[in-house]
Amino acid sequence: MTLAHRIVRFGSVGVTCYLVQLSLLHVLQSRMHLYLADVSAFLASAQVNFALSLLLTWADRRGGERLLWRLAKFNANALLSVTVVNAALFWLLVHAGLRLWLAMLLANAISAGCTFAVNHFFVFKGNLAHHRESREEPEMIEFPIVTYVPSVALFMPAFNEAANVGDVVTRAYDYFDGAGISKRAVIVVDDGSSDETPAALEDIRDRYPIEVVTHPANAGYGRALRSGFEAALATGHEWIAFCDSDGQFDPADLALFLVAARSHRVDVVLGVRAKRADNLTRRAAGRVWHGISRVVLKYDAEDVDCGFKLLRRSAIASVVKDLHSDYAAISPEMLARLHRAGHRFIEVPVPHYPRASGKQSGLHPKVVLRSFVDLYAVRRELSADRVKRKAPSVGQPATHHYVPAVGREVG
Repeated sequence: MTLAHRIVRFGSVGVTCYLVQLSLLHVLQSRMHLYLADVSAFLASAQVNFALSLLLTWADRRGGERLLWRLAKFNANALLSVTVVNAALFWLLVHAGLRLWLAMLLANAISAGCTFAVNHFFVFKGNLAHHRESREEPEMIEFPIVTYVPSVALFMPAFNEAANVGDVVTRAYDYFDGAGISKRAVIVVDDGSSDETPAALEDIRDRYPIEVVTHPANAGYGRALRSGFEAALATGHEWIAFCDSDGQFDPADLALFLVAARSHRVDVVLGVRAKRADNLTRRAAGRVWHGISRVVLKYDAEDVDCGFKLLRRSAIASVVKDLHSDYAAISPEMLARLHRAGHRFIEVPVPHYPRASGKQSGLHPKVVLRSFVDLYAVRRELSADRVKRKAPSVGQPATHHYVPAVGREVG
């Protein structure tokens, strides 16, 4: 993350927490002394600030020190900034002859800069380096590009993607033909679409031998993935991949995953959106969801919800019957179960493109609520299973390695 992006996120979090503090002050001032209400509102907003700073501003530095120690340092920095730095600057500037509003503005700006510096170099220091250095370096082998031709089943979930799914299927077959992959299957899971997706799939069938799995009603992203895994396993192919059908991934980038899986001897390749082409709301919500699910299920991944992954047939077959989530919790659940089963991961940056048409439905309140319910249901099940088997924690570090992404340039 660049320094400029971090500063922008720092400012956004600061504005959000100011609004939280102001709202709490209005609520509390009728119940207690104004000074106590102000202190209480500040302390509460500081905890919100810490959570957002951890999940957004310094999201790439979550490893390393214990959470409670960082929380203590963060609060100490916040109190020091407000009671000493800001107050002292304000007093000096007023006595230097500046008007109150200008003195307050400058004092706030300087104290904010000091707060950012202390957080950046002290509160969240070194966690990113620690996180990267702790990852085991996978053993490399020579990749026999000429002699090795994999067999691949690629499936894609589709819900109201009539305008996009045809292009994605075409790209998939273009890639398979160009790579000489003759043992292949392309499967589309129509998750109860209410637009022209069924008609679009019939049109595609006239040009390509796709298999279509149809849900009579919309059952959720997780259920669509589970149906896709079942259909892909039935093909008997060695590798199973899936990508979204909205055109935000290019199936040709599957070449990156196959090379990484073969050369690093891993069973699971996770895509990492190199430059996520979504609006700020979706990116922020995704980061919060990623942080919460990572803490709850204790998996180790950078972009759990990236809708482009590759799995060896034996890997997904070992856990598919245990998958239960119907919504967004399917992704962290799958990673946690694969991790528990001992499968090795590798993460590969992959280009991510703006959606050409249609709209996403992942932030619908029903979807969000059900996702959290599923997430904690999986947590309970895995915890009970760990006690029963006396197995190692799901949080043990997996094998990771970053491979530079290549493909279409993102504008």
